[in-house]
Amino acid sequence: SVAALGRRLGLAVTGEGVETESQLAALVAEGVSTVQGYLFSGAVPAATLAGWLADGPPWVEPQSAVSLVR
Repeated sequence: SVAALGRRLGLAVTGEGVETESQLAALVAEGVSTVQGYLFSGAVPAATLAGWLADGPPWVEPQSAVSLVR
């Protein structure tokens, strides 16, 4: 898979377009540790993103985010 190739090359692999928990689980099983998609958020205004970068997104507790990829 692309994820395995990326790991062998020492690259970070990001799963994009994750919309369901089953897609997330499949990516995690493949060793992908960074994901993005509508499962987490749709598009947001730049000001909202700036706040999330400063404070973290409002719907994810820090420990919850870690448990998603374990």
